[in-house]
Amino acid sequence: MKKLLLAFAIAIAYPTFAADRGEVLYQQCLEQAGTSSETAKATCADKTSDFYKKYITEYYLEIFDRFQKTNPVIASNFENAQKEWIANRNKECKTKDNPSLCLMQQNEQRAHELETMKDNLSLADETAEKESNPTEVITHDKVRRVYIFDKREIVEGDGYGPYAVTYSFSTVTTGIQWLDDFLLAPYGEKKTTREEIKKEMEEDFQEYIANIGGISEHWNKSSITFDEQKHHIAVFTNHIEQYFGGNYIIDAYHKLYIDLEKKLLLSLDSLFTPSNLAQAKELLWNTFQNSEQGKEFTIEKSDFEISGDFEFTPDGLEFKYGQGSLLPSVFGPVSYTIPNEKIELLLKPEYRFLLIYDI
Repeated sequence: MKKLLLAFAIAIAYPTFAADRGEVLYQQCLEQAGTSSETAKATCADKTSDFYKKYITEYYLEIFDRFQKTNPVIASNFENAQKEWIANRNKECKTKDNPSLCLMQQNEQRAHELETMKDNLSLADETAEKESNPTEVITHDKVRRVYIFDKREIVEGDGYGPYAVTYSFSTVTTGIQWLDDFLLAPYGEKKTTREEIKKEMEEDFQEYIANIGGISEHWNKSSITFDEQKHHIAVFTNHIEQYFGGNYIIDAYHKLYIDLEKKLLLSLDSLFTPSNLAQAKELLWNTFQNSEQGKEFTIEKSDFEISGDFEFTPDGLEFKYGQGSLLPSVFGPVSYTIPNEKIELLLKPEYRFLLIYDI
């Protein structure tokens, strides 16, 4: 059984997130201390060691839970192996001249092993799923546009007019039934039918006309288009155009990344582990603070949220905020980007290939 566990722990080609960040943390701590004395080394080692412990716990629990669901015997052996490692680590480091440095190095190695084991287990699960459920392939010649609702009516409003009110929602058919059904609801958040969407939009349309005011055209348009397929991820764009009077027109493009194997619309929870999502939020907060808008308009850090509207661009992972969602409406829509080199190791390994590098 130990051989099995060791086999899963074979190192992968790139550095792990925990190891990479831990080394930076240790060096920054020494630089801030302004000395490389044994006391400073021990203090910084303790701080970095705690950082590794956090990831050891996270990875261990994830692996144990996976084993517990598939094979309780392996889970029990894995638990015993972890307890044995802790005992051996503590025993060995007690004999060292600098126990803190020893603990840091041991924890770094274990974090690396567990992260690699976790990634390899995920890869094994994905490979098995691919063999039983081959990835669908979407080609542009198969894609067809279909209008679910498209209505335009000339109305009078408050004694003015006539002017037009337009409601429209169009999507695409791909030849993959579950995916076509998935795309029916705006943003793919839920499954519904064409008839349900038509009924809902007709009710909204009639209600809006009955209560309309103003002297200008009004419209609410949404259209989904197919962009490309990258391995098992199908990329679509939802273009939303809205104007209901006043000074502002909404003209927004939202990317939809759909995992064809998992039948899942990628979200922040899909792309990041909870701890890595927290790291990404911190990076985004710093980016916002250093931006022109962040310097001009101050918000409390506790009020800052990471946007679920994201896009992979050549500059990095871009997070978009609609008009008025983060800053006052006068700022319009805004977006902030975390560069590829900073976001790459935060992403789950299976989705890092979505990053676009501008060569």
